[in-house]
Amino acid sequence: MKKKELELIIIPFAGGGANSMIPLAREFRGFCRVHTLELPGRGKRIVEPLLTDINEMVEDLYQVIMPKLDKDKEYCVFGHSMGSLLGILLVHRILEADNFHISHFFGSGRGGPSLAYENDAASQLPSKEFREKLRELGGSPDEVLAHEDLMEVFEPIIRADFKAIEEYQFNESIKLDIHITGFYGSEEKVKEDGMKTWQLESNFPVELVQFEGNHFFLFNWAKEISEKMKQRMEDKSILSISLI
Repeated sequence: MKKKELELIIIPFAGGGANSMIPLAREFRGFCRVHTLELPGRGKRIVEPLLTDINEMVEDLYQVIMPKLDKDKEYCVFGHSMGSLLGILLVHRILEADNFHISHFFGSGRGGPSLAYENDAASQLPSKEFREKLRELGGSPDEVLAHEDLMEVFEPIIRADFKAIEEYQFNESIKLDIHITGFYGSEEKVKEDGMKTWQLESNFPVELVQFEGNHFFLFNWAKEISEKMKQRMEDKSILSISLI
């Protein structure tokens, strides 16, 4: 039986756009084709209204990716933080709609959808406190947080994403016949027990991998993360040699 050509779908974190995932996506150049998805209100979709509802975001990404999917190909999905939540919900949405082959999901910087996160209403904080919250997470350089013109653009985007996360209500769904690998940082809030909630999403044993660092460990370990992903992806497919 001929194995299917493989492609990777990447979904960014809260406040991030497709460009923010370049450090990871470029590690797959010459390995497989990559689709880095973009939500409304940022990047190439900057003129579109921001969304503040997780389910609406998932539906939007579904409409974006569906025309690009091919039943003769195999897909893996990666998401970081909010992108991890969007990613697994997108996998459910795709598989509910049609018989596409998704073999592996990589959830990074977040536990499974069932994991309850403390709702501190960060999206409603005044700008000073909001920016301090971003500084604590570690994904925004101080020079960006202090740059009023940049923050005038990025703060509404991040607030909208935080609001979506804060208001998300988990709905239990069937387990999937896909493999899941969870990545997390040694210094972030989500710990191993929280990451184990990914097991509720899969009928196969879930793999958990810890890297040193805070919530944005991804940027320091992009090469190592991609190598781990490639190992798992190669287990199941002959890979294409197309460029990003």
